[in-house]
Amino acid sequence: MHSVNFKKYFNEIIIQHNGLGRPDTIASVLKKLDCVSDCMVLHHYIVQNGDDSSLFLASHLLHCYLKWKYKEDGWAFFESMHDRNVYSWNHLIQSYMKDPYSDDGNDNDCDGIKILECFNRMQEESVLPNRTTFASVISGQCELRKSIQCEKQIERMHACIACSQHQHEIMLCTLLLKKYGQFGRLEDALSIFNIVIARDVVIWTTLIICFAEKGHIKESLQFFHQMQEDGIFRPNNITFIGILAEYAKYGGLEEGQLIHYHILVEGLETDIAISNALINMYGKCGSLDDAIQIFDIIPDRNVVTWTSMVTLYTQKGYGKVALTLFDKMLHEGMLPNNVTLVNLIVTCACRAVLKDGKYFHARIVHVVSKSDVVIAASLVNMYDKCGSISDARRVFDGIIKHDLVLWNTMISVYAQNSKAKEAIELFESMQAEGLHPDNITFSNIFSVCADTAEQAE
Repeated sequence: MHSVNFKKYFNEIIIQHNGLGRPDTIASVLKKLDCVSDCMVLHHYIVQNGDDSSLFLASHLLHCYLKWKYKEDGWAFFESMHDRNVYSWNHLIQSYMKDPYSDDGNDNDCDGIKILECFNRMQEESVLPNRTTFASVISGQCELRKSIQCEKQIERMHACIACSQHQHEIMLCTLLLKKYGQFGRLEDALSIFNIVIARDVVIWTTLIICFAEKGHIKESLQFFHQMQEDGIFRPNNITFIGILAEYAKYGGLEEGQLIHYHILVEGLETDIAISNALINMYGKCGSLDDAIQIFDIIPDRNVVTWTSMVTLYTQKGYGKVALTLFDKMLHEGMLPNNVTLVNLIVTCACRAVLKDGKYFHARIVHVVSKSDVVIAASLVNMYDKCGSISDARRVFDGIIKHDLVLWNTMISVYAQNSKAKEAIELFESMQAEGLHPDNITFSNIFSVCADTAEQAE
């Protein structure tokens, strides 16, 4: 089925069939198309009219095939091209990149090895890479599983860029700086930073966070001050949030307080993301009172704000306060997320008070899906800690579809309470449903069998 405007676009081409601007017109139409079938029709038209040798049009066709995820067709078309320019190669390289809109969490979407193969072939054909090529190859190497291999490829890209006209491109320098920072090569990161003449807030932020990530808190703070002394760029939300997140990891309370001061100076204290980062930083650095103070003055709290405070109370052992805060959260109409719920379930498990556990469970029944195996496994574990195996089993039975973790959790409950018969029955039911046991499953079953053998003796 063709898109609604395809006929209109196609008429544009027919009208200018004998015009000098015809390839430009076709390319313009290709950009407007939103359906791969339209692209195929236009491709056929181009071939029929003898324009298939046009490198300009071929690159646009290739981009169309690849952007709609018809990668096999795109790759085949690429191999059939008589000639290829840097834009063609860039389209091919980017087809192996991870889809930024994909939410499947599969890192294998990015094929670093294929990206390198494309880059090598491109050089063999004497096609000079441009800034887009270098940026794509550098970004693609983050997915290589062997960090040593990745590091060597980044060094190679650095050498190629240094020998090209793009050696001072701030975007490429920022990417290289970030990669060297991830490898802990802070001197190399700093040397790249120093060759950049026209720095922007992004490269400053990248340098500051690179040093903070590796625990060099004081140095990162010095760079932060240098950035301000330059007077050209002011730190933005990303700068502050990134710094606070790293200071939280390393307990940099004093440095975090200085950053808080600068946030106040910049007038960003009402930004919800920054406020959440401050709560997290103060909480992780052991200053619960400061975290509470930030929480109390936030006018429009979101679920992250509430979850951060609930988590802090839980981690500090204030379970009763965390549960009270959860009630307040619901009263104000804020629905919790899984992080909120799991933290509170863990709190109930640690308190091991069945009454509190049942009260909390009753409060969340209406917001928890019957297919949420993560929450179910947490509740099973909580009831086990509270001494109620029957309630744990009711939670287990109430889930529509069980995953391996949930099966293992329930089997573990029976195993730890010397319920050999029930554990083995679950083990058999699990296999009947087509799930394969793992090491944890076998460990629990062996434990049950060992206990049964000892009792028999």
